[in-house]
Amino acid sequence: MKLEDVGNPSSFDPSTARTVLKPEGEGSDANDVKDPYIISVGRKLHMFYTGWDGAGERPHLAISSNGENWEKIPENPILSREGWHDCLTRVSCVFPQENGFTMI
Repeated sequence: MKLEDVGNPSSFDPSTARTVLKPEGEGSDANDVKDPYIISVGRKLHMFYTGWDGAGERPHLAISSNGENWEKIPENPILSREGWHDCLTRVSCVFPQENGFTMI
């Protein structure tokens, strides 16, 4: 959800909330998208979010230049379902690196 832009946080109006990213199709985030974590890298916003496909949660990534229109990257989910993280994996913090990101 995104609220209308304001000059001061005390002016946020919940009635302006609108969805900017939602479940679509039959992919690994087909049932739900939640827990967004957004960072700015260069002139792009990177939204790491949790996708639910009915069998487990995995981290996904969408990119935007304006915070309104988000494009899910084709490599979603960004972490496969195998090993110790085969059911529930969420991103709580991200650090940009030279060749990618470190996720916690």
